[in-house]
Amino acid sequence: MDKQTFGAYIAGKRKELGMTQVQLADKLHVTDKAVSKWERGLSYPDVTLLEPLAEALSVSIGELLRCRVPTAEEREQPMTEEKKNETVQTDETVQTDESVQAVVEISKDTVQQKRRDIRRLITALVVVVAAALIVLGVELSRKWQENKHFITVKDAEIEVLRTYRGYMNDYDWALVSWEGQFLRLQFYEETWSQDVDAANLIDGNRIVWRTMQADFTYDDRTNKGKFTELKSEIYHQEYVYAGEGKPTELPLFGFEETFVKKGENGDLFFYREVEDEWLGQPVAEALLRMPSYYLTNGYGFFDLNRDGVYGLLADDDSQENTQVFYDYFDGKVGIGWKSPRTLYERYD
Repeated sequence: MDKQTFGAYIAGKRKELGMTQVQLADKLHVTDKAVSKWERGLSYPDVTLLEPLAEALSVSIGELLRCRVPTAEEREQPMTEEKKNETVQTDETVQTDESVQAVVEISKDTVQQKRRDIRRLITALVVVVAAALIVLGVELSRKWQENKHFITVKDAEIEVLRTYRGYMNDYDWALVSWEGQFLRLQFYEETWSQDVDAANLIDGNRIVWRTMQADFTYDDRTNKGKFTELKSEIYHQEYVYAGEGKPTELPLFGFEETFVKKGENGDLFFYREVEDEWLGQPVAEALLRMPSYYLTNGYGFFDLNRDGVYGLLADDDSQENTQVFYDYFDGKVGIGWKSPRTLYERYD
């Protein structure tokens, strides 16, 4: 028996019974495509389907496996008892041999088909796993590339230039100076209740300011990040004395004469001398401290109100198109920011 013969037999019996391929497939709980493959001689049915297939075609398994039905002549031919017994024995032997051979052939085909199905399944699984690994690898690479730009800083000493509240959310932000960089950091999960702007406390000839010890993270591509912990404040102070500085190029804030002194870390301290004396020496009155991070491009004198009274102007270099300026009002120096930038004569 071959597949073409077997397929033609199934097709013939199905048509004799007036069944479509879909109807036969429904009886066997398979697809009509599977029935079509059988009838076209492309494959055998699974060996477990032989009995229900024979039942559906109203034939015995033996007839199905031999792909033939006894002719009317064979059924009606008279026989002697002896010949009948001999024929029955011969037919049974032949039928058994043919059936066994057919079952073996179908079983082999079924096993081969299952092996092919398993190979296809394994191939599909390999492809899926490989694709998943590729996607995972790409994602891990992307995350690694992304994460390498996020810098974690512990126990940093920073100075806050100014704080402000974002327009689109409720977060408080701080522009800070750290190791020559300007970072915009978000206050994490809490609003810093204290005044953290870079304001100086002026007390006679003493200037006091503070830095903070904090942990934070930031993206080195945008210089934006957030505080993770604000730990402590560190206070600094500097004294100015008459005669230790040099006169400024122009007098500041309407005073007759002002002086500037450079600190050890590059900060500039501006002061004036007053008429009071101490041990026969004039007394210095501190005016302001200009932090070194404002001095990347130097500083200059600026008549903000066009009244002939000069304040100080410097680029904060924070890439925000702003400049910091110092003005004098109500008996003390105030600090603010000006935008857009203004050209001015710079001094080191």
